[in-house]
Amino acid sequence: MDESPVIMVCLGATKAGTSSLYKYLHDHSECHLRSLKELQYFSAIEFNDYDHQYSVLDRACEDLAKRREVMRQKDDLWRVRNIERQINDRKEMRRILEKGQSGITDYLYYLLDGLEGYKLTADISPAYACLPQWRLEQIATMAPNVKFVYLLRDPVDRLWSHVRMLTERRLLKPENAGKDFHEHAKGLLRSAIKTKNETHILERGQYKEIIIKLRKAIPKDRLFIGFSETVFQEAGLRDLCAFLGISYKADTKAPHRHQGKKSELRGALKQRAVRFLADEYKFVFQQIGDPPDRWLENSSLLLK
Repeated sequence: MDESPVIMVCLGATKAGTSSLYKYLHDHSECHLRSLKELQYFSAIEFNDYDHQYSVLDRACEDLAKRREVMRQKDDLWRVRNIERQINDRKEMRRILEKGQSGITDYLYYLLDGLEGYKLTADISPAYACLPQWRLEQIATMAPNVKFVYLLRDPVDRLWSHVRMLTERRLLKPENAGKDFHEHAKGLLRSAIKTKNETHILERGQYKEIIIKLRKAIPKDRLFIGFSETVFQEAGLRDLCAFLGISYKADTKAPHRHQGKKSELRGALKQRAVRFLADEYKFVFQQIGDPPDRWLENSSLLLK
């Protein structure tokens, strides 16, 4: 039995409960996670996405520095120290990214630093699902005990959630001021499923393609595939904890999800989206099995 610490790599799916997973593991007494959920190291080096990642990290440091000053004025020293830890984590990750392909040793040290006495650390970066097979194989062999988690969410629910998230961001732009949120979201969804212009949205939910790739790149005993609708219930959590080699801990808190602005998808557009995603439903039903009720409810629109 491998006694070395587990490095868990969670690679999605986007909008499928990865924030809840981070929160659960971050609060678990046997896990030691950095304050940064998505390290994005392998996305940056694979897709030459350095500038975007630098921007994300720099903005986060600026926002955290402002919060730190507020806490200093309140003489809340615990929060000041906690914020400083978060700033340092992001600055260190930026330094590692600046090393590019040669930074993998530093990346591993970043994950493992402070892990003594703990069983698990993690990098929860949903964008890793888009990495090529050879890169996933590299990650799988970068340390003795790397395990992968891939969470699935009902395909149309995931797609609509992703669309709403992007809509919120785009409506912040001055040129989109005053636009109706629901109508803009529906337009974005139509563009994605009709013209496939928004490929970055669709590729995050291509379960068939991603799962086939994962199964080729990762040994069976190192890959956990679960449904986000049930993985945070007792049976699902017990299975996940057993896979990760940590003790089961009841999740007494509500799922920590970035749900975004609410807007219901219904009618003909929803049915059209379900039909567009029919192959994803079919593949998961055949290859994974035992789908949650929500999957059955939405996939029933295929029969109408």
